[in-house]
Formats: sequence, C-alpha cells, structure tokens
Amino acid sequence: MEASVFSKEFELYIAKLLIAAETQCTIPAKGWPEMRERVLADLQRTLGLDLPREWPELRPRVEGVCPREGYTIEQVSAEFWPGIRYALQVYRPEGKGPFPGVVMVGTGPYGSRHGVYQGLAGGLARMGILVVGVVALGKGARGTKECAYVYNAGSLLAGTGIAQEQFNTGRRTLDYLCSRPDVDTRRIGITGDSDGGWVTLWVATMDPRITAAAPVVTNYTFGNIMFGQLPWQKMDAAEGCTPESLTCSANIPIMTACNAPKWFRFLNAYGETSRLCTIPIIDGAARSAYAFAGVPERYGSHIADCGHGYWPIIQVEAIQWFCEVFFGRRPDPGRVTLGELPPPGGNKPQPIVIDGKPVNVALEGTPEFEAMHVGDLPDDPGQGAFLPIIDDRRRAARAHRAELVGNPARMLDELRLCLGIRDLAMPPEICRVGDRIETEIGLTMAARWVSAYTKADRAVRLVVGAAADRQQYAETGTPRLDLEMREEARLGLVLWVLALLNRPPLGMWVWDAICAARWLRQQGIERIELVGVGEAGAIIAPLAAALSTDVATLRIAGSPVVSMDEIVSRHPRECRYWAHRLLWVADLPDILDLLERQGRWVARE
Repeated sequence: MEASVFSKEFELYIAKLLIAAETQCTIPAKGWPEMRERVLADLQRTLGLDLPREWPELRPRVEGVCPREGYTIEQVSAEFWPGIRYALQVYRPEGKGPFPGVVMVGTGPYGSRHGVYQGLAGGLARMGILVVGVVALGKGARGTKECAYVYNAGSLLAGTGIAQEQFNTGRRTLDYLCSRPDVDTRRIGITGDSDGGWVTLWVATMDPRITAAAPVVTNYTFGNIMFGQLPWQKMDAAEGCTPESLTCSANIPIMTACNAPKWFRFLNAYGETSRLCTIPIIDGAARSAYAFAGVPERYGSHIADCGHGYWPIIQVEAIQWFCEVFFGRRPDPGRVTLGELPPPGGNKPQPIVIDGKPVNVALEGTPEFEAMHVGDLPDDPGQGAFLPIIDDRRRAARAHRAELVGNPARMLDELRLCLGIRDLAMPPEICRVGDRIETEIGLTMAARWVSAYTKADRAVRLVVGAAADRQQYAETGTPRLDLEMREEARLGLVLWVLALLNRPPLGMWVWDAICAARWLRQQGIERIELVGVGEAGAIIAPLAAALSTDVATLRIAGSPVVSMDEIVSRHPRECRYWAHRLLWVADLPDILDLLERQGRWVARE
C-alpha cells in the first residue's frame, strides 16, 4: 500500500507539532531532576507499567547444548507471556562464576542464532561475560518482515503495541538472566542493534537492574527521521516507538539522558549519513545529564567505519567497553581484534579474534547452525504471539474499566487523555470562515448546512460520520449541520507520528464535534442533537456527547457497531479508531449508559 499524503494544512500542522517536540531535546540548566522524573512517570504509562499485568513463571528449559572453545551455547526456552514460550541462546563462559551478564537483543532472520550475534556473544563469553541472546518480538522472520506490526491499531486500543511488547521481550529476558545463579546481578548490561537498540534504550531507561547499556545504530531523533521520509511513516512502521513518546518529551536524546548515572555507550556508524547530524544532539543532552549526576566519565559515544547493523568492527568496541565497565579496564591492545574477511559468498561475518583464536561461529545453512535451533520454537513467533497478547490485554482491560464505571469524573478525564484532547483549549469565540470552523490555531474543519437554518430556530441536528454515510442519512424537519471527518480520505494507514504525538484521528474527530457544538451554542441555538451515522459516527458521536456540555441529546443511525472491543476483533488492522489505552477507560456501552443516566441518550435507529 502506498503512503497516504495529508492535505497541506494538516501536514503543516503536524510539522509544527514535530518541531515543537524537537525543541525539547535539551537538558535545562535548572529543573532537570524534576523533568527527568516527569518523563519517567509518563513513560511508565506509555509502556503500560502502571497497568495490572500477571506474568507467568518463566519455567526455563534447556533444549540443547552446543560446546564451543572457551564457552558453551545453551539453547533455552522460557514462558515469556501466558502460554507463549520464547527461544533464547545463552553463551556461558568456562568456569563457575558468578559472571557479569548481558542481554543481547537481535533483529532480522534467525535472531541471536545469526552469525553476527554469535560472534558478539561468543566474544563476550570468551572474555568472561555471560550473554543471553533474544530477538525482539516481530523482528526474527525470514524473508519478508513479520506481519505482527500491522496489528498495532487494535493493540493500542487494548493498551499495548508492538514496541511495548518488544520492550517486554527485553525485560523478560532480563528476568531470566537475573534468575540464573551463575550471574552477578550487580553487573548487568544490555545491548542490541537497530530495533534491538531501541529495546536496549527502553529497558535501560526503565529498569534499575541494568548497570550498563550500549545501544547500536539507534541514533536519530523522531523529527529527523520523520521529516526525512515524506510522505510520512505509517502505522506499520512503529518499531522502537511507543505511543505518546513525543507527548511525554521522551525523544531519544532525553531518554538517553535519563540513564544517568548508569554506564552508557552509544555506538554509531559512519554509513548512516542522514543520522550523523543527530549524534551531537544526543551526546549534548546525555553529557549534560551525566555532568549533573557527577559521573561524566560514564557516558560516551563511538562512530565506527561501517553501515547500519552490529558489524564486527562495532562488536570489538562493545566487547572492550563491557570489559572496562565490568572488570575495571579494557583488554590489552591487540587482544581483541578482527580476523581476515572470509571468501565471498554466503552469509559469513568477519570473525572476532581473541588471544589469536577466532571465536567459533556456526554459519547459516550448515548442519551445525540448524542444530542450534531451540526445540520446536521459531526464532520469533511474531503474529502467533502478538495476537494472543492483544486478546489477553483486552480481557484485563474489561475488568479494569469496570472499576471506573462508578467514577464518571475520573473516567471522562482519562478519556480526554486517551483521545489526546485533555490539553486542548477552545478559543473564547470559535471562528467560522465560509464553510470552515477553526478548531485549533491554524487548523480547520468543514461544516455544511444541509437543511435550512434561521435565527428563529432553537434546535439543530449536528451530524457526524463518514462522507458516504452522511449522504445516505435522510431526515427532514430540523435544521441540520454536517461535519466533515478531517483527512478522512487521506489517512489510509494512520501516520505513526500521530501516535507519538498522541493525536489519534478518533480524538481529532471527537474534538471537531465538540467544537462544532460549542459554535452552534455561540450562535444562540439552545438545543443540539448530535447524530452519529454509520460505523465512524457511532463511535465519534457518543464520545463527543459525553465530553461536551453543549450537546443535549445523542442519536445513532445506521451502524451495527456496539463496542470498541468489537473493533479490535473485527478490524484488528483498522487504524482510524485507535486511541491509546481507550479500552482500559471506557467502551461505548459505558458511555451510552452514562448518557442514559443523564437523560441525554435518545435512540439507535
């Protein structure tokens, strides 16, 4: 599917919001501790750490053992989510331990079985560091990208997302690492490249068990990567990006800075030419935070002469750095080096050489490589794991929102937050120019009178829904104003930037209806009946009616939709209706029940 293009007005609006978010990539001279606490608290929400969740016991099981020179690879499986076992590769050094431990988050085909990750983990193990390798959920498929990503829309309603579950992939791996008796839990690190670098950044920022982190080639700011890829990224391009990240000021430089005083090494590549300009921004924020923390020596960055990925030349730097952190000094010069490039052909990484001996690597396609498979588990369950996780979160959300039904004020406040409209303010006098009403500064929506309105009229029907449904809705006798669903024809797969800014289309349409109702009241109209037509209208209108003091009654016409929970099961890829964590706050039956108790719910036609 080709990328959709917004109208010029809306594209400029999004660019303005992105630029505003980019200006927050610096550390203030005063107030940084307070800003840091606020960012971390907001991240608790966007990563779902404040929501109830029951994790199963890991019940790890060794599926096989592969001896290597100086270390052993253990093929392990563990239950990460209820009923979902995950494949792990454990690189255990020789000796009794306890050893320092590192979580290594891979991406791409075969995950941590890939030769590149074998070289890194084997090199660390040869230096006396135990490594647990894992692939980020949805990233280990062979051939085309795993389609778990396209279910982000439904997952956001249920309070999760592919990035959140990739974060949990890293945390559950960390749980396993710290449960091993041969690991020193005072010396725990994490590393990974590309999307694995994202998991590294999230887990290191949020989990106090991590003492050292080395994300690789995750060097950009949100504005940099999104401005550089117009037409904008879409919903299925969400790796590394949790909802509301920019809303809670959690751009990459700030998240990196939040890691102070942990040991931190940002590893970059010269080959990523478009991203090199962001390295000073990340370094500047991080160095300021580490200076404030009194440990400037614990942060550093490094640029290697290679392209995107965990190339062996970066691996050498990572191995040396982890040795410096965990053992107090880097290896002697020449002890950890690169070997000669293998002959052309096949997927053969350049070998890491330690003490003159190459690290053993089982190459793709060889019987030795296939023998490293963890039981009957795929390298990455992808969609097969993600959809059951979404269903599990939906069940938990139903129980949670039942607690809010008896507290309408809190429910409505949380609803505003989920829809991204809690901080929006209406102008004292809403402006109308022609057939357009201004709902935010520089942003307008179309509103057209379908049937005549005169100054003598005291009641109006305000109709909201998709264009085709509004055209089919026929009624007479009452003045009628129809609202256009802003950008309806252009959204397609919703741009992921809207999720980062917590500006879901559903929230914008609800806000438009609220503003239109206020404008009608400002014209002297005493009674406004909000009519939601079709599937979209049946969702937008109840939410707007519940949040607007200007709407007198609600009517729903021509829609079979009865709940948002139903949307997740019927349309799991439908991005138009996503709103982060909405199902944890209120579903449509809850809203209709509230309106009925207030005497404002009329009927479903």
